[in-house]
Amino acid sequence: MDNSSAFQKRYREFESQQTQLGAAIEGIAEPEERHWYATLLLGRLILIYLLQKRGFIDDGDDWYLQNKLGQSQQRGPDRFYQQFLRALFFQGLCLPVSERPEPMHLLVGRVPYLASSLFWPHELEEKHAEIRIADSVFETLLDWFSETAWSLSESPDAGEINLPQLAQIFEQFTWQFMRGQPLKAFYTQPEAIAALWHRAIAAFILQRVNQQFQTPFTAMAEVLAALDDDLCVYLTQELLPQLALLDPACGTGSGLLAALRSLMALYQPIVAYAQKARSPQLKAWIKTLGSDPAMIQYGLKKCLLSQCLYGTDRSEIAVEIARLQLLLSLIASAPSASIIEPLPHLEFNLLAGEALVGLVSVDEAGFDETPPLSSLRRRRSPVVLQGNLLQPLAAETYRTILAEKNISLEHYRSQSELMAEGSIPDYVRVESLRDRIDELNQQAQAKLDQLLLNDFSQKHGIRYRVMQGNRQKRLLDKADIASLAPIHWGFQFQQILTKQGGFAIILTRPPWGAVGPTAVGFCQEYGALLASENITLREFLRQKKECLKNSAIATAWQKYESRFTYVNEYLRLSQQYAYQNAGKSFRKRLRLELLYLERCFDLLRSGGFCTLLLPAHTPDNPDAQPVLKALQQQTQLDSVVIYTNNPAWFVGLKPNFQFCLLTFQKLSSPDRNLEPG
Repeated sequence: MDNSSAFQKRYREFESQQTQLGAAIEGIAEPEERHWYATLLLGRLILIYLLQKRGFIDDGDDWYLQNKLGQSQQRGPDRFYQQFLRALFFQGLCLPVSERPEPMHLLVGRVPYLASSLFWPHELEEKHAEIRIADSVFETLLDWFSETAWSLSESPDAGEINLPQLAQIFEQFTWQFMRGQPLKAFYTQPEAIAALWHRAIAAFILQRVNQQFQTPFTAMAEVLAALDDDLCVYLTQELLPQLALLDPACGTGSGLLAALRSLMALYQPIVAYAQKARSPQLKAWIKTLGSDPAMIQYGLKKCLLSQCLYGTDRSEIAVEIARLQLLLSLIASAPSASIIEPLPHLEFNLLAGEALVGLVSVDEAGFDETPPLSSLRRRRSPVVLQGNLLQPLAAETYRTILAEKNISLEHYRSQSELMAEGSIPDYVRVESLRDRIDELNQQAQAKLDQLLLNDFSQKHGIRYRVMQGNRQKRLLDKADIASLAPIHWGFQFQQILTKQGGFAIILTRPPWGAVGPTAVGFCQEYGALLASENITLREFLRQKKECLKNSAIATAWQKYESRFTYVNEYLRLSQQYAYQNAGKSFRKRLRLELLYLERCFDLLRSGGFCTLLLPAHTPDNPDAQPVLKALQQQTQLDSVVIYTNNPAWFVGLKPNFQFCLLTFQKLSSPDRNLEPG
């Protein structure tokens, strides 16, 4: 991380404000949930404050939140959260101005219609209807806001909290409090990660342009110098909609922010040409972006956010922060408050869940094959086969759900003219579409989780084992699968995987290390519980055995540890990770970075480019050889380079720290017909 005294001071202040806010929350008993809600609430208030600083709130009121707090206190004590903020979040910012009742106008003033999922009632707010927070903590927070220099600038400046520094604060906060690594936090320099994205995006565009026009371009500068109407139409109408970029371990979004900056840099010259072109197609495309240069830049960034950027992460808090940061980057480009009404919907582009567990494709015939009896007899415990009769129904329902979801999602993202028909207000139609998509997703998730359960228990005979005491075994159930939060790629990203053949570019710094229960992983999930028991992260990492004498911590550890029994077994047996086992019946613990490598290959389209930041020992690791061999046969392995760290890459790590940068282009998408090993 940035070790400058100014940054560390601001980080400690941020950390303190989040902690104080969490401690002041009443009505949420669970420490993890209280910590999560405090982070969500702080993110909401930061966005509103930055809108306030930009002059986009209540006709440019620079002291909007402070003034509203004062007005609330005149009406009575401790009403700011319950009566004002909740109304501002759920109605003021989520209703068009014309639809707000007069009392709402008087209460919240003139605020923009954001319609962002960040301000919809959160699952924690629906679960805990009686949340209360005293005014005093907001007084302290708003004092900190006003005493600190804030900016929506995307250029680094040590004298203020701007978007790059806020991204760094969020990433350090995530590593320290959610990934449980207070001593190992590090930050990827945005310039370094942007260079990697830029290289991959440029390579993909070059390949597609040369293929389309039979040209010999070797650099993007040559493409931009040769722009004409036909080339520009291709780049904007055909290529851009297929430029799907993925970070499957996106964290708080620093990689996606870098990708957005790279896309903007590449497409701005194309937009400049299109603005002067006579082509009706280009004129129509420019019109969709905006009516003047400032609006066009905003429209371009909004288009790229909605159409091109995708991410997943196991942490729901991290994904919410990633959405927040991408929206802040968009707001930074807005010339006026009216243009941001409404903000784009990113809740279906960035998903929280387990990237490694889930169905990449759905067998619509049904998952109805059972393991041969001979394999069952070799197992020590009997295996109960589950769910055969549900298979045909699940597959049929899947097709129906998928078709309706894709249509609804297209309308929801575009908010097309189709929605303007009739007497129902647009925002009601948008909310109706969103609710229907959520309902379809829940239906599909339940069915797909059932199919995945069948894959675990029926195909592989995997059971749940309690890792303490007499180590009892039992059948897996739907709750066990749901606790993994699997991302079913074949459903959630069906249009990309089916129509485009996969993601065009994947770039990620995946988690490193062995799959299995670790003190660090436990801290990631139960850091707030540790805090509630007055156990610091440092204490747990260094004195785990002693800490487990605490009954609450011991119960949580048993639940956490036992989950890995069936996850590990599935990752070993699944054909999705055929190159991890090297043809052996038994092996050492699987490694996360190698699993992500194989997953990325499967999600990449033919001709797509992938870059992963991996441990330096990866090329020489015997466990990595099967998957590296497969890559050599099925990809153009551009480079496997070992770098020694310097400030241009990772801040917070020693200069002699080494890492591996692996880059490849997928040549084809064959079935898995190579013999692992």
